[in-house]
Amino acid sequence: MSRVGAVTIAGYVVGDNLGLDQLLFGARLGGNRIAPNTGVNFLFLGIALLLLDWQPRPGVWPAQLVLLAPITISATSLLGYVYGVGALYGIARYIPMALPTAIAFLALSLGALWARPQRGLVAVVTADHPGGVLARRLLPAAVVIPVLLGWLRLVSDRRELMPPELGLAMTVVLTILLFTVLIWATSRFLNRVDEGRKAGEDRLVTQYATTSILAEAPTLSDALPRILEAITDRTLPPGHRIRQNELAEKLGVSRQPVSHALHLLHRQGLVAESGQLVKAKQPLIEVEPL
Repeated sequence: MSRVGAVTIAGYVVGDNLGLDQLLFGARLGGNRIAPNTGVNFLFLGIALLLLDWQPRPGVWPAQLVLLAPITISATSLLGYVYGVGALYGIARYIPMALPTAIAFLALSLGALWARPQRGLVAVVTADHPGGVLARRLLPAAVVIPVLLGWLRLVSDRRELMPPELGLAMTVVLTILLFTVLIWATSRFLNRVDEGRKAGEDRLVTQYATTSILAEAPTLSDALPRILEAITDRTLPPGHRIRQNELAEKLGVSRQPVSHALHLLHRQGLVAESGQLVKAKQPLIEVEPL
């Protein structure tokens, strides 16, 4: 593939058609030849496939960077056909890239880019972390919104629906507005996810601290002061529920001593009983009904 591109580009450089594409289909092609931007795509795509698994240093995959060239050229040509602007899919007076060719190269380049989804640039998008979620939500909009607004701007200019300056201003304002709304919605979603994660971490901290105190204390009378200390220094964070059955099971004891210890703390107003309408003043932790 890279050789086809190299021969095509060499033919344009020397000013002659080397006829590589006419070896098999000379009768059907006539005087046609491979477009120069098509030759560049052949060259870069072939190089990218050769370098697909080459990693010169950790985290660096040159093939993905090389693939950005055919993706850019193919996407530009495709937009040229969508907008009806020949300068986007043709170079000077040379034969332009055909629409099926632009679509095929774009699909091939994207497929090669995603062939190794756990590496390099693509790994950021496919990750389960907040950054990956953000990328998956914003990337489609980053492609669709500019293309759509650009097309509307072009239609407006061609039909003279409004002055060019006004059309430019409206395009900029709409772009800012749409991306602002999208970023706000995505940020809100990520905040909710993060709140759920923090709540889960707090519940684990609460359960672990309570279990450790009751497990290490030889008697109930020794456990109570330590629980009080944990509540005071916020080792047991406020507003989280302690499940007595789970706690007793982890301790390997019956529920009765656990219930008794928490009941005493409840009487002191340090532990709230879930489901009750009236709770002690600012209870620091919450347990299931005692």
